[in-house]
Amino acid sequence: MPLTTPFPHSLDWSGIQAELRITVATSSGPGGQNVNKTNTKVFAHWNPRDSAHLGIQQLHRVLASARVRARMNDTGEIVLSSQVSRSQVGNKKEVFAKLRELLEDALRPRKKRIRTKPTRASRQRRLESKRKNSNSKKARNWREEGW
Repeated sequence: MPLTTPFPHSLDWSGIQAELRITVATSSGPGGQNVNKTNTKVFAHWNPRDSAHLGIQQLHRVLASARVRARMNDTGEIVLSSQVSRSQVGNKKEVFAKLRELLEDALRPRKKRIRTKPTRASRQRRLESKRKNSNSKKARNWREEGW
């Protein structure tokens, strides 16, 4: 899903695109017999630590993102793939769109949670629950006097 909101952290997308290492393989997607003889599946490898187009703070935000870490391999590269198109060019465009969405999501500022006080009703429910729990535990103690 493309993002339509203005992006506060301007990145040099053409520079990032130039840093991508692209590999291709045979696809299992649509294309009939053509799929068996052409390399249309595209893999994009990009290492954010080696990028000259990310600032220090941007790099920390990207590396802290769970979605980005899920796409990283052992060497710290983000690896994305696409095989939705019948052409290699279409899959390259799709992979770059995936990378752009991933980075935009990682760099988007998160809203701070505004803490609120518990409502009176929720406090009463909590205390009532504690009373019931306490009473049920007291009822287990059935010792008679004199023992």
